[in-house]
Amino acid sequence: MTAVMAGCRFRAEPLRMTTHLVPPAHDLSRAAPRPADLLSLVDALAPGQLLTLRLTSETARGLIATLTAERKGLFEWSPEADGNALRVDVMRRHAAPGSKRGVLEALSWDHARIDAFEQGAFAARAAGEFKAAQALFERFARSLFRHIGFEEDVLFPALESAAGLPPHAGPTAVMRAEHIEIRAAVQLLRDAIGDPSADPAPLRHRLHGTLEPHSEKEERILYPMADRVLSGSGSDELVAAIQAYEADLSSDAVLDVRPDIARGEEPLSKILTAARGIEPGGQLVVQAPFVPLPLFGVLAKLGFENETENLGPEGFRITFRRTAARAAGEP
Repeated sequence: MTAVMAGCRFRAEPLRMTTHLVPPAHDLSRAAPRPADLLSLVDALAPGQLLTLRLTSETARGLIATLTAERKGLFEWSPEADGNALRVDVMRRHAAPGSKRGVLEALSWDHARIDAFEQGAFAARAAGEFKAAQALFERFARSLFRHIGFEEDVLFPALESAAGLPPHAGPTAVMRAEHIEIRAAVQLLRDAIGDPSADPAPLRHRLHGTLEPHSEKEERILYPMADRVLSGSGSDELVAAIQAYEADLSSDAVLDVRPDIARGEEPLSKILTAARGIEPGGQLVVQAPFVPLPLFGVLAKLGFENETENLGPEGFRITFRRTAARAAGEP
């Protein structure tokens, strides 16, 4: 990992955009706004100003297509599922029309946008507004899971291909492993943030202990590396793909422990961390070189049923489905 990253220059400070804890919101999901009216709302934004639009999926995708074609380079945006609608955060960049975007700029902005929801959730809780705290934390969780999704589905494969990085070793492998811990910590906080009788401080400390250094490594190392190795318009095209990304925001996870076992490492801790991040109705898929029979009993105590598929020379795929709620006091 060190050798791969040695050629990357560190930024003195990560690039941050101006955001608000609760940006102006317009719920137009039950209306049929004219495209020109939506563009007027977006065009009125000052540089660094953030706007939230809740729209039908069809209207949101039409707006994104228009911004991509007619407002190229002027805005950052992030769509995410919100019930039967799409919620789109839009921010005007400090940039000229047609200017290209880099991975560092776009994803650092998304970090700041996501962090603001977490900060707002705990500010609301401190003020005794527990329902508001729950709602803001849910936005944080959904936005963060979308961010993790496009990193793993779009950014990491592009970076691995351009830089010749193996997906099971090096910097992207480290980021994927940390994503598992981050997801699990967020799921635990989801249960506590809106509960007046709970103390979420230790869980928040656990989350920040992983999330803050993780984001710093991305902004100081991984994102600049992506901008460097994606030649020409590669970074701008990758950001466009990220902006169009619509995540599956379920708590499902896939974990391939074959490389760990090949290295002689014990993957149980990693599997348990991933399992604790699965909500009832979700599933954890583990790929292993053999059937891990002792694991069946361990995860059964956490409310999981299992199904095993023989992949032949590639080993086994075991699907663990969580059928029971998280037990009280579960670590």
